[in-house]
Formats: sequence, C-alpha cells, structure tokens
Amino acid sequence: MDIQSMLNEFDNRELVALARLDIEQNRVDHALLKIKQVLKVDADNSEALIMGGKLFAQLHLYDKAKQFYQQYLKNSHQATIEKFEYGMLHFDSNQIDDALQIWAEVLEVEPLSPPTLFYKGLAHAQKGEFEKSRECLNRLMQSAPADNLYFGKAKELLTQLNQDQSNEDVNNNLQLAKNAYKTIN
Repeated sequence: MDIQSMLNEFDNRELVALARLDIEQNRVDHALLKIKQVLKVDADNSEALIMGGKLFAQLHLYDKAKQFYQQYLKNSHQATIEKFEYGMLHFDSNQIDDALQIWAEVLEVEPLSPPTLFYKGLAHAQKGEFEKSRECLNRLMQSAPADNLYFGKAKELLTQLNQDQSNEDVNNNLQLAKNAYKTIN
C-alpha cells in the first residue's frame, strides 16, 4: 500500500491528531504530509492551517507559512496569537514594517501582549527608532509580571538601549537578541 492510500484510510481529525504526534516526535515531513492531505479535502480546516503554517515556518519557508496564516486569519480576525505569529513570519523575513503593522493590529485587541510588545520594541530598535523601542519595552515592563519571559528580555534590551553605545554596537546586540528568539522556537 502506498502512502497516499494509507493517508486515505484516516479521517481529517485522525490525520490532524497523527500530525500533532509527528510534530512532538520531530517528524516534520510526516506531519506535513498529513496536514496537506487534510487541506486537500478541507481547505479551511483551521487546526490544519495553523499547524501547516508553523511547520513551514520551522522549515524557514516563510512565504508558504504566510499563505497558511493568511487563509486562517481570513476567517479568524480576532485570533491574536496567530496574528502575532503571522507578524513574526514577516519579522523573520526582514519585512519589519509589515511586522510592525500586524503587531499594531494585535495591540489594538490585546494592548498588553508581552511577546507583541517585546518584538515590536525589538523591531523599532532594529530600525534605529530607539524612543519607540523604549516606549514598547517600558509598557511591557509596567504591565507584565517580573517572572514573564518577555519581562526579562525587555529588561535586557532596555539596558542595552540605555547604555552609552554607538548605533553599531546596539545593532549587533539586537541581532543577538533576534538569534536568541530563533533558538527557543
């Protein structure tokens, strides 16, 4: 029996559940096969769209990931987590202005979102807009608990921004912060 025939033996819920198991076991290729099978039959399956988007992002295929997120967000305008992640795809693709616009939309719905405030601050800093960066980071630190992951990251980035450094030094440190994000996802 070939792979396609095997996949046809499962319904969409089973395929999504099996794809989730594949992801947990770091079998991205198997998960992607299952997600694509689900989307052939049900192009608007929200769970499959988000999983597909995350899988393509993990593979650094950001344009494909964006397509999955766009399809999902078409029907889920208030999905702030997914909209934040959609902004991250733009950020990781060096489309900083697009990421900032998306995150502004997230903050309209959830004005104190720690990851959104942190990455918006990081993006502004990368653009050399240090005052805007400080505003975002200070807002995060005033609203998030001290044990929040992004509180600590914001504090570190603010310290870097407030030190008397050249713009080149700040930008080098910002690149390290961006790279640190990549290792935790």
